[in-house]
Amino acid sequence: MQGKSPYRKKKYVQETIELVAKERAFLTKELRSLGFTVFGSDTNFILARLPLTLLTTSKSHLVGSSLTDRLAKEHGILLRNCANFSGLDNSYFRIAVRNHAENIALIDALKKVP
Repeated sequence: MQGKSPYRKKKYVQETIELVAKERAFLTKELRSLGFTVFGSDTNFILARLPLTLLTTSKSHLVGSSLTDRLAKEHGILLRNCANFSGLDNSYFRIAVRNHAENIALIDALKKVP
C-alpha cells in the first residue's frame, strides 16, 4: 500500500472489511450445516467446535487432533487447534476467514473427513 493515495487506502480497507464480513457469514453458515458449533465473531477468525456427533464417541478426545492432522496432510489446510487456550479443549478450532475459493476448499475438505 506504500505510495497509494489516502482514498485508495481507505477504499482497500473498506473492501477488505466487506469481504471478511461476507466470507465470515458464508463460513459460519457452512460450518453450522456440517454440525459445528460456531461462536460469534467480528474478526477475521471464527471459533468453532466439533459437531456433537463426534464428541459423543468413546474416542472423542482424539478427534480434534485427528481432524487437524488429516486436513493438513491430505488437503494442505491448517486449522488452529485451541486445546492450549484457557477453558477450551481439542474440540475447539480457530479458523481463519480466507477468500471464497479457499473457504470452499475448507468446507469441501471437512465434508470428506469423517
